[in-house]
Amino acid sequence: MLVYSTPQPLQNFSLEEAAYASGVSGSVTISGDKMLFSGGHLNGRTGIYNGGNPPTISFYNADGEQVLLCQLAR
Repeated sequence: MLVYSTPQPLQNFSLEEAAYASGVSGSVTISGDKMLFSGGHLNGRTGIYNGGNPPTISFYNADGEQVLLCQLAR
């Protein structure tokens, strides 16, 4: 299980295979670097997996501005 975190505690989530949990469970569909979240707190959001060390997932608004960056917690 991978745990991603951000300074905003309500946006912390764990990711395992095609599921995620942030207090409420949901699913994730992955295509290339795009991650579509369904259900739970991130329902309808698309994240972009950035890789790196540690890896991150970015979320953008309709204007293309990054609104949330989650980093793999170690």
